[in-house]
Amino acid sequence: MGESGSGRIVMEVKRKAREIARKEKAELILVDSAAGIGCPVIASVNGSDYIIAVTEPTPSALSDLKRGLKIVNHFGIPCGIVINKYDINKEFSNKIEQFAKKNKIKILGKIPYNKEFVNALVNLKPAVVYNKKFELIFNKI
Repeated sequence: MGESGSGRIVMEVKRKAREIARKEKAELILVDSAAGIGCPVIASVNGSDYIIAVTEPTPSALSDLKRGLKIVNHFGIPCGIVINKYDINKEFSNKIEQFAKKNKIKILGKIPYNKEFVNALVNLKPAVVYNKKFELIFNKI
């Protein structure tokens, strides 16, 4: 990661994922991109049908979101936003929502800050398995 050619690695992983998806008759391939706007992100976004941009209510995260969405817009891909840990700074979450509204981007969901997410990670379990109340949040998204 971070080396020259990391975008090519992402493209190769996506190619392999499409191959497996065809064999398995999968309807969906979900690509989790790195943060930022570098080559791996461009490779992750390129060829996607929809982007779910995940951000947090901080000035740097909003700045990164705006930069990332420029790439998404360049490719003409529809997108939505998820605000992670929205309740650690509700005032800034409102700024993100205002940005989304101004740019006609749907807020797909807001995930609260909760230490149970860390506990799930430590216990090597998906959050929705570790604590069923999270299932409602993610199902909505």
